Amino acid sequence: MQYIRAMKTETGSEFVERALRARDEARRTGDYVDADEVIANLQRKLDSARVRLAKLQSGET
Repeated sequence: MQYIRAMKTETGSEFVERALRARDEARRTGDYVDADEVIANLQRKLDSARVRLAKLQSGET
């Protein structure tokens, strides 16, 4: 929850500054995550959430 509160108070310029620092750090360390991998992980989470929601709506446990 603290992260969400911090995000609500962050200005657009602070967000951009943080993003640029993260980009520079990734370039420096070579620690990147492939976009296709990120999309696949998000899709799995979305699919799982949809299954849970369907079960809740149908009364299953």
